[in-house]
Amino acid sequence: MHWDVIGNTATVMDQGDDVPGSIVRHPGGVALNVARGLRKSGINVVMLASVGSDAEGDELLEFAASKGIDTNYVHRSDTGSTDRYVAVEDCNGLVGAVADMRNLESSTEGILAPLENNQLTSSGRAVDGTVVIDGNLPDAAIDRILALPTLNDTDLRVVAPSRPKVKRLRRFLPRETTTLYLNLNEASHLGGVGFGCARSAASRLASSANARIVVTDGRREAASAKNVIVLSSLPKRIVTGGRVTGAGDALAAGHISAELNGAPAQMALDQAVNAAVRFLEERVTANDLT
Repeated sequence: MHWDVIGNTATVMDQGDDVPGSIVRHPGGVALNVARGLRKSGINVVMLASVGSDAEGDELLEFAASKGIDTNYVHRSDTGSTDRYVAVEDCNGLVGAVADMRNLESSTEGILAPLENNQLTSSGRAVDGTVVIDGNLPDAAIDRILALPTLNDTDLRVVAPSRPKVKRLRRFLPRETTTLYLNLNEASHLGGVGFGCARSAASRLASSANARIVVTDGRREAASAKNVIVLSSLPKRIVTGGRVTGAGDALAAGHISAELNGAPAQMALDQAVNAAVRFLEERVTANDLT
């Protein structure tokens, strides 16, 4: 959970450009974005995260609670401020971003305590249901999650954060009950080869993994692969303009909620792609996120 500051312009940007556009500040972060998407589909969500003991942390918790997200287990850090993410987008998508995640990276103990202490359920398992993991978590936190025997058979959904951080997610590939969500750039970096499309990326990565691989490619085809089964889905509409940050999280949330609501695999992938399209359509003219 952090604050996004997004600058967006309708022009093409080169390094050093100063162009007209819009700048918005809104609640963000992979985990919060996915949680909001799940709540829109009627899925109950408990958030494990860390925010600072500052006004921005208060705002984030109030916002999440207003969306029906259970924030009772969110850790409040006594040191440092609430995390921030600053991005610049042009008409072709994300130009670049800087993520200040010092609060997240220093709060492993506080974030994972409810999970490790089985505070979320009385059944003897860590959780009753699906666990969505934000790939921004530091290596130590990921290792601790995977070491929990109470999560051995749990449905894990791991959402990749960015290309520089994606290799830390390799440790999820051997896990049978895991789905890994990547964009094409992240998939290529994880696989160590430049994939030409989402279908080839998902198929190649899944061929040497036990996990299911879901790969997106911007406004083009998305694909899902598990063992030798490969599915793909094309968006019904092409959306141009508007803000793109968070579209991948919207797709992940759409896919997870569709499957939790009983949709078969191809239908779930179609619904996920449509969720991303709706997200982009809503951001073409929106001044802020609600």
